[in-house]
Amino acid sequence: MAWSDSCEAIRQTIVLYCQLLDDQRFDELSQLFTANAELPWQGRTLKGRSQIASEMHTTQEPLGRTRHLSFGSVMDVDGARARAWTDTMVTLNAEDGSAQIAWLGRYHDELRLEGGTWLLHRHVALASGDEVPAGVKSVSLDARHHYPTF
Repeated sequence: MAWSDSCEAIRQTIVLYCQLLDDQRFDELSQLFTANAELPWQGRTLKGRSQIASEMHTTQEPLGRTRHLSFGSVMDVDGARARAWTDTMVTLNAEDGSAQIAWLGRYHDELRLEGGTWLLHRHVALASGDEVPAGVKSVSLDARHHYPTF
């Protein structure tokens, strides 16, 4: 897969994650993850598609109450593995259509290419100002080394 095609497919995976989360379509959302994925979430780590599908709903606001908005991804693609760092904002939405920012942070994602599809292998969401935990790679200029040259 070409670098630009990989980047677009990864971006689509991250955006789809946000939309399926907002729509509370957890079975479909779990299919965006590898079979042995890790999702540190609300003080614990969900492991694998089954646990993600069955337990993510316990931490969500009522349907329609949130909107996850992802933007500004930086990606480092290396063969069938990739990392993506995506700034993200979550809004809390009122019935009148107004919204307020409830959370601002960055997704630190590790992805794997499986069967021609980019899947999340580890998804870590950190609020702005949170320290990057051990084992989570922070974005750096090193991510640029796989960019194509023109």
